[in-house]
Amino acid sequence: MSDNSNDDYSSEEEEVLKGPEDVVEVKQKRSSRGGRSMRHKSNATFGGFIAWAAFVIIWLFFFAGNFGIFENIAIAVSSFILVGGIMGAIWSPSDAGPQGTGWRINVSIMSGVLWLAFIILWLPFFMEEFSLYRNIAVLLGSTLLLMLVNSSSWVSAAPGVGNMKRRTTAGSAVFLVWIILSIYWLWFEAGVYVWEQNFALGLLSLLIVLVVETGIFRADIGTSKGMGNPYIPIGILFAWMAVLFVWFWFFAAPFSGYQNLAVFLASMILFAGIGYLYLRNQRDSIDDLDWE
Repeated sequence: MSDNSNDDYSSEEEEVLKGPEDVVEVKQKRSSRGGRSMRHKSNATFGGFIAWAAFVIIWLFFFAGNFGIFENIAIAVSSFILVGGIMGAIWSPSDAGPQGTGWRINVSIMSGVLWLAFIILWLPFFMEEFSLYRNIAVLLGSTLLLMLVNSSSWVSAAPGVGNMKRRTTAGSAVFLVWIILSIYWLWFEAGVYVWEQNFALGLLSLLIVLVVETGIFRADIGTSKGMGNPYIPIGILFAWMAVLFVWFWFFAAPFSGYQNLAVFLASMILFAGIGYLYLRNQRDSIDDLDWE
């Protein structure tokens, strides 16, 4: 808190000590300041939505005829989202959370609405100019940018010291590299392969990332009573992903999308059942122990 604020509070406390009349006066001053702030925010909200309505009217009258229905809807919706984000930043309390988090909340709000508005505008205006893989790359790239903006603004406020903070940094770096490589693959290389093989490579890369992340955070993977070895369920998950990789890379192409979806669901149920049987066996083993 600034020195001026401290001086204000000190002077108010001195006034409080003078007598009950001064207490009433201080409360009235605080109420007056709060009332003015609410009025300013209300006026800004009303003005913002009037500005949005004026923009939509002008757009519909002068420009909408040159675009299709979905493009015009995207313009109206994205502009409304932007105005809503600005209003959210205006109304968000500056003293929310620990000291110094008010501006971070505003950054999160504005970056989120900008990302959402970008996606809404991208779909009708630019999506058809690019392949499916490149559109997915754009989605991943914009999401990555959103994550970087928010993580850079919140990193100094995040708790954690020592080894935990180093593990978190290492895990985040691995995930970041995976996203960047995925974007590169989707933009430059994916068109050479059929979708089944691209899906298989995505599974394989994700499996590698999860294995590395498990190694990084192994010290934080604890055991609980009745759950047994936590690495066995993780291993079952990894085995399922490996089986899916083999299927989609070597065998999936001759089958239809529905048939491949059926294989995906069947394998998921199979491995989920294996995991359930293991966990149930662990609970039964604990229950059978003589605790007396």
